[in-house]
Amino acid sequence: TQAELVCLDVHILRFMGYDRDGSPNKQFYLDMEQKWLETCAKYKVNPAVAREMYWDKVQNRRNPRYWSYCLEK
Repeated sequence: TQAELVCLDVHILRFMGYDRDGSPNKQFYLDMEQKWLETCAKYKVNPAVAREMYWDKVQNRRNPRYWSYCLEK
């Protein structure tokens, strides 16, 4: 929870305006990561937590435990 980085997958990149097929170039990715980190700092939200909150919303889930159900058995 203290790392100042985030893994931006294709869904997050599209949310941030990436509209091409394939992987973005390194500089674009780094710019988007920096934008994500700055926005999270502005709202005082951990970058990884914000990413999971966004993904839960995309999946229409209210509880992130649905990701771990298979590990709980």
